Amino acid sequence: MDYIAKLYSMSEDKISQEIMNLHKKLATVNGTSPIYSQLLEMLDTAETIRQEKMIMSSLKEEDKKDTVVEIGSVDSVVYTPIYSQEEFLETVAKMYINDKGKK
Repeated sequence: MDYIAKLYSMSEDKISQEIMNLHKKLATVNGTSPIYSQLLEMLDTAETIRQEKMIMSSLKEEDKKDTVVEIGSVDSVVYTPIYSQEEFLETVAKMYINDKGKK
């Protein structure tokens, strides 16, 4: 198992302990050593994964809450004109003639 997979399998508390251990190791290692830069990368990876896990857990907590956002209400009124058969035919004919003239 590689280091990243190991970190993802850990809980947030264990990752915090791992970060503390890496800080202790950094304090004892020479700053010019290649191991120092490797420890810095491991520390950065562990902190990133811990932040991911914290964000994911906070998002899960928010998802558990049943909240409804009230965005307002819409009132609508539908007006239906009452045409006689003659008025309807006149209106359709006028619209048809006007549309023909435009084209």
